[in-house]
Amino acid sequence: MKIKRQTLVFLDTRERELWTVDLESANDQALFYFEPPALDSEGRAFRKWDRPKVAFADIDQDGKREAACFLNHDDPSRRALALFDHDGRKFWENRLDYREIYPKGAPTNDFRLLQAGIDDVNGDGRPEVLALWNHDRDFPGVFEIYSIEGERIFQYDHTGVLQFFAISSDPENGAAKEIYLGGTNNLVGGDAVLVVLSGSDTRSGLGPPYAIPAELRPSEKKLETFVPQTPQRAFQKRYLRFRHNPLSDALRTKWMNVTEIHASPEGLLVQVENGIGAFLYYRFDSGGRLLLVTFGADSERIYQDLFARKAVPLPATDFLRDAEDGVFAWSGEDWAQVPKAPR
Repeated sequence: MKIKRQTLVFLDTRERELWTVDLESANDQALFYFEPPALDSEGRAFRKWDRPKVAFADIDQDGKREAACFLNHDDPSRRALALFDHDGRKFWENRLDYREIYPKGAPTNDFRLLQAGIDDVNGDGRPEVLALWNHDRDFPGVFEIYSIEGERIFQYDHTGVLQFFAISSDPENGAAKEIYLGGTNNLVGGDAVLVVLSGSDTRSGLGPPYAIPAELRPSEKKLETFVPQTPQRAFQKRYLRFRHNPLSDALRTKWMNVTEIHASPEGLLVQVENGIGAFLYYRFDSGGRLLLVTFGADSERIYQDLFARKAVPLPATDFLRDAEDGVFAWSGEDWAQVPKAPR
């Protein structure tokens, strides 16, 4: 695939042109590429957004791959997710249907697609088309699942920016997959969050919380803007919250983010950005218990420098131990601290 003037050109393995999609403007071009990983001072990748704007898969088992991509980047009223056949024939296109109502009304129609994907997430042997959207100003995030015929079968609304999604196997549900959404949440003061959805149980609605946490109400009145009036609650297997800590406070970080996820049968590794260049890794066992928290690349050096300047109160080892107490899970009505694995 390559850009040719105002056209997206699809090629075969021998670089022969197959079909094209006209782009509305030059600004569309950035939407068809992976974002490059960020590198530490030694050239090692420590953040990998991995957000493809075009997804390929052979959905009809004809030996040729179809493509899902985003259309009309510069026109909010026409932005859509589309599925194309291998020869460029468009099967369908769908615009985002966001209906959540807030005290100041519904957000304007200014959603942009961050990531597209194709995967069999429900385990029925037929792939689905996946899409992650974020609002350009008001910060709702929306994750959608479509059938290959273009029927919307799931919509997960989120009161905060979702940066990316990742797919992994789900040992509890056979062929079905788990879907991981990483980002931040407006209603918890910008703490980082990780949403775990089940491909076998897709009940649409809004993710938690559904009210401003008590500790934020006195100082964050403006958060009332982000509380929907009558939310339909979505289903999620897990919803984890990584709270602000002395490192993020010292770096004056308003919005923390989950920036990378590695899932395996042995457990889960979550990377959380606490500020520019400052990352913590949270390791969980297969039962969801927290094993430990460690520094990411360059992050210990950043912390030690802050400690030397008395910008953080605890030595690094004590800070990491305290950070283990800052991981919470949504219980259905409130937040509960994530249990720790015995050591």
